[in-house]
Amino acid sequence: MNDDARRLEQLEVKVAFVEHTVAQLDEVLRQMRDQLEVMQRDIVSLREQQASLMPPLEDGKPPHW
Repeated sequence: MNDDARRLEQLEVKVAFVEHTVAQLDEVLRQMRDQLEVMQRDIVSLREQQASLMPPLEDGKPPHW
């Protein structure tokens, strides 16, 4: 195998590795996006629950003021 063919093969191997790595990172990113969406929905739900449990303030100040 001449030098050019060897270099081409090495580059093809590197490109294949990079493509595989990008695919793995893409999957991790998708999973993280999905987890983030779930957490954002949970935060909205918790805020709504908290707001429904707190009585409205008469004068806008907490009772200890």
